[in-house]
Amino acid sequence: MNYLQIDWDRTSDNSVISVKYTIITPGGAENGSYIYYGINTNTPYDAFYQIYSVGANNLVEMEWNRSDKHGHIKDPHHYGNADWHCWDTFANNLQDIVCQ
Repeated sequence: MNYLQIDWDRTSDNSVISVKYTIITPGGAENGSYIYYGINTNTPYDAFYQIYSVGANNLVEMEWNRSDKHGHIKDPHHYGNADWHCWDTFANNLQDIVCQ
């Protein structure tokens, strides 16, 4: 038996929107794992994802700019460290770059 909890939030002017999908399967190996997405008024990154796996004990964090698409990601399991790893703008084909 699998359960999914959905939490969402939105401001009246739609400047901040988020939705979070959480696995709530009591006793399940991934109970508490989630995917969280949102847009906000932060600069320079106004969109984000967080993906957490309880089984892997790993949090992936991504933030990017919705206009030009540049952003960064943290994924300790994939990269082997907790550093931000960046990419450039859509005009530059979203290539990996050194974080500033």
